[in-house]
Amino acid sequence: MKKIGLLYLSVFVLLCFSNITWGQIAAWDFTGVGTTSLPTYAATTFNSNLVSSSSLNLITRGSTAAWSTAGNSFRTVGFKNEGISTSNTDYFQITLQANTGYTLSLSTIDAKFGGTATFYASPGVTSQFAYSLNGTTFTLIGSPVQSTSLTMGQVNLAGVSALQSVAAGTTVTLRYYASGQTITGGWGFLSAATAGTNGLAIGGTVTLASVTPPTVTTTAVTGITSIAASSGGNVTDQGSASVTARGVVWSTSASPTVPSANSTSNGSGSGVFTSSITGLTMGTLYHVRAYATSTAGTSYGADVQFTTLGPPTLTT
Repeated sequence: MKKIGLLYLSVFVLLCFSNITWGQIAAWDFTGVGTTSLPTYAATTFNSNLVSSSSLNLITRGSTAAWSTAGNSFRTVGFKNEGISTSNTDYFQITLQANTGYTLSLSTIDAKFGGTATFYASPGVTSQFAYSLNGTTFTLIGSPVQSTSLTMGQVNLAGVSALQSVAAGTTVTLRYYASGQTITGGWGFLSAATAGTNGLAIGGTVTLASVTPPTVTTTAVTGITSIAASSGGNVTDQGSASVTARGVVWSTSASPTVPSANSTSNGSGSGVFTSSITGLTMGTLYHVRAYATSTAGTSYGADVQFTTLGPPTLTT
């Protein structure tokens, strides 16, 4: 009985983990809209760790996919029978971007459609999605699908490597292209008359990004006098966040740290920097090392030792 109980518990945990890890991160329920002009529409489901400002939670239209009247839908009479091409300007578009500190991975696209019967008459409407990470260059996903069905077969995005672990600051743009059997028939995403049916839904994850501190090296100590010296460092990698402070830290004890020891402030970001070390005592052994700080933490370069010049040696 204990083994059975543990088995059920394991299955329950696995199912819960699956639901948390992969799920619906953005969706559009068009119930109650579409009978008046609808150039854009905000997502009705939107993950809280996605950027919603700057219209990033909207579904929008290409320049030749103008609004057309139809209840509970987001549609156009702009789709034609010209085939699928990323150069077409008759498309629907959505954008997704992870908040700072998170990464975005996409897994699925689900959609339901409605339109003029002649537009999706046999052999049906040809549909295909495309993606872009710069908003300019688009790549078609999979192959075009031609069907008379008003429920699209789920599009699998998990195998598209470019759409996995997309860092904050990068916007994923998805476009839907369609080509039907007429040049004027209406076509678009459709929800039910009663709320609860999404016309378009995107599956995926928005997860905490791995925290990687910066990488910094310490440069050799030069220009040593009795009271001063020069050192510095090189931030070779900023890690998962921008370096906001850098410099050197020194002490008569090994492995000095900020803020317990003396330090310099030499700007921010990556690259080489030079630091002036002053206020030293003559004839004394010191330890110095470079540091770099970001929201991911503070990193240090190697501990470098040097001795200041002492009093001159008297000769006879």
